[in-house]
Amino acid sequence: MKTANFDFVAGIHENLVNKAFASAYYFGLIPNSIKKNLSFADKVPDELKPFAGVGLSVRLKEPPTVDLVLITKIRVLVNFEVVLKALGGVRFEFDVKASAEVEPELNLVANTLLIDLSKAMLTRFLLNDKYNLPAKLIKQLNKIAAAAVQTDIFDKAEKIDLSGLIKPQDLPLTDDLPQNKLPVALRNLALLNNKVISAAVNFDGYTGGNPAAISDFNNGHDFAAAISEDAMHRVFNFWWDHTNWSKSYTLEGTKDFPDAVEDIAKVLSNIGLFSLEVLTLGVVNNEVKSMDFWLKYKVDIYFSKPSFDLKPNNELMVGLMDVHVDVYAALCSRVVIETTIDRSGWFPDWLTPGDDTSTTSKTYESELTALNTDLTVKVENVTGKVYLDDDHHIMGKLTDLNLTIDLHWGVPEVILNFLLDFVEKMIVRFVPPIPLSPSIIAKKLMGLTLEADIIEFTVDD
Repeated sequence: MKTANFDFVAGIHENLVNKAFASAYYFGLIPNSIKKNLSFADKVPDELKPFAGVGLSVRLKEPPTVDLVLITKIRVLVNFEVVLKALGGVRFEFDVKASAEVEPELNLVANTLLIDLSKAMLTRFLLNDKYNLPAKLIKQLNKIAAAAVQTDIFDKAEKIDLSGLIKPQDLPLTDDLPQNKLPVALRNLALLNNKVISAAVNFDGYTGGNPAAISDFNNGHDFAAAISEDAMHRVFNFWWDHTNWSKSYTLEGTKDFPDAVEDIAKVLSNIGLFSLEVLTLGVVNNEVKSMDFWLKYKVDIYFSKPSFDLKPNNELMVGLMDVHVDVYAALCSRVVIETTIDRSGWFPDWLTPGDDTSTTSKTYESELTALNTDLTVKVENVTGKVYLDDDHHIMGKLTDLNLTIDLHWGVPEVILNFLLDFVEKMIVRFVPPIPLSPSIIAKKLMGLTLEADIIEFTVDD
């Protein structure tokens, strides 16, 4: 088990730590140059007298890099250029390869992971003397330049903050309030080998985990992370209790059925809900000019907390979920009746030349039948997909479901089917993607926006 019974384990490759150092370097968080004027004591050896007053400058040639070769400490490799200007303007340039050791700082209270260069100890600092200068001078310059690097570069460097790589961020669809932030605790930090640092995290008060069981699963990638299914349940339960999603939705509107008018009229006539004879009063000169049926509806849906189970191929199986539905629906009709009247009465048409007829129309609208009910819908066979969103949250999204709805309403099948399909689509549409993890990697690190290329994302059963 990659998480070693922790909730979340991250593997941070030295390449990513080096990118953090580079970010700190290019953003000026690590001083990259020193200039000093040096004066030796009055009593100096004869061979040093030409250099009794000199100017010394040290320049960091490139960002520091790390070499994770120690059990508890990181070795930092640094390349400097040291320039010595003696009296008379003589200039000597030296390349320096230096290394220092520093222990990453894990603060379990503050939930931080830092590399503090002010606590780094130089273990190697050697000028490359290509001028064959006196050995005592080189030794003294080594000592002075190393001290300058320690006090004016390392001690003044900002801390390299790697907390963002493993410290989860806020959950989606929650208000930015302290009580809505998922409790997170960094529980373990270890150098797994000469390439990878591991950090283990637990959520919402969970205290389990076996540090000895953590292994390297980076496979050479900059960053790798694993989260247990139990942790996903913890995250989801916390989110459900703190989300600003209302867990309900209301939608109302109307639906016309222009392609099924005759079928609807026939069915309604058979069950006694609609009669053209009543509307036309049985008069032969009354003609139906148009006829429409439509449904007015208002549906309120209230979601209960579902259970879920992870499946291979990044699939999500949601357990039985109860959805409470309040349904109001009314089936309405509109019929336009045209009546023709012969104004000549009983006189023959030849005695009343011209058009003696007049036509009038009247529209009849009525609510034929209504449904007002509340019911609990059993939602079964719900499937979904697990994916990583743009903010690096592991999310689950419903994709398909089957409903068991028993609506006792004597209306044509086309109307009942529409209502059932409408409720089903509402459930799929308005259940938002649910978070199964906090953000597994920060969007920003040391001022830089991280553009993460996801090489592999898999869900194990």
